[in-house]
Amino acid sequence: MRVNEKIKLLRKIKNLSQEEIAAQLSMSPNGYGCIERGETDISLSRLEEIANLFGVNPSDLLQNEEKNIFNIIENCTGESQSNQIYCSVDPNEKKSAAYLKLKYELDKQRILCQAKDTEIKLLKEINRLLKIEIDNKS
Repeated sequence: MRVNEKIKLLRKIKNLSQEEIAAQLSMSPNGYGCIERGETDISLSRLEEIANLFGVNPSDLLQNEEKNIFNIIENCTGESQSNQIYCSVDPNEKKSAAYLKLKYELDKQRILCQAKDTEIKLLKEINRLLKIEIDNKS
């Protein structure tokens, strides 16, 4: 998950608008929106301000590990995460922290399934080529 995506997720978990965050950072809502959309590079000082605002370490926002996002969410919400997420989700409330956590987990599982399918396809191709090579040696 990219830095801008983590920032957006943290804002949504806190149920804050872009305008509210922009005001706290003394910047325009449009400028903050550009940060969340990844349209602008974030200076180190601005990253530190954003991290402090959400109560996380700037390094947590920079790390590119999948498990790291749940550590950030835990720091932000004070809720501990386990391998299985037990929570009730109101499908009409798409801004809820529970909804965002489950959406992230679902996206992660889809990516893992795609990687598995690609690996199976490649292994089948290797198997096919090995069979051809064995047949040619016979």
